[in-house]
Amino acid sequence: MGESSSFLEVLGEYNGIFTFTGFHISPFIARYKGSFLFNTNPEEVERFILLDLNLLESSPFYSIRIRRSGANEIEIYYFDLKEGLLWGATGRIIVNFLREHAHFNREPIFVEPNLSSPPFFDPSRKFSRKN
Repeated sequence: MGESSSFLEVLGEYNGIFTFTGFHISPFIARYKGSFLFNTNPEEVERFILLDLNLLESSPFYSIRIRRSGANEIEIYYFDLKEGLLWGATGRIIVNFLREHAHFNREPIFVEPNLSSPPFFDPSRKFSRKN
């Protein structure tokens, strides 16, 4: 995000995940000691949000299950935030972390995909709950 590592106190590496597109993400947990005025590269970062994790306890929380070209069924999490949709690998990492370390035990509302391409679900469009 264009910030010096001197503003980070790395606490450790968190469990990596493979994305649904075949990439591997190795997240790190760190304490940030900077100003939150980032100088981002627009080629790498579309936008960023400062997320209060407590909001995820009350934000609309959805999930879809899809199967892609012969692969196993995958579950994708979605949080409908005022800043936009939090989903995909970022959503999965955050849900896993909160379940493991913050007693996050909400279950998502299972819905049918309502888009034919990523992100596959848009809560602002008509959607159906899945049993």
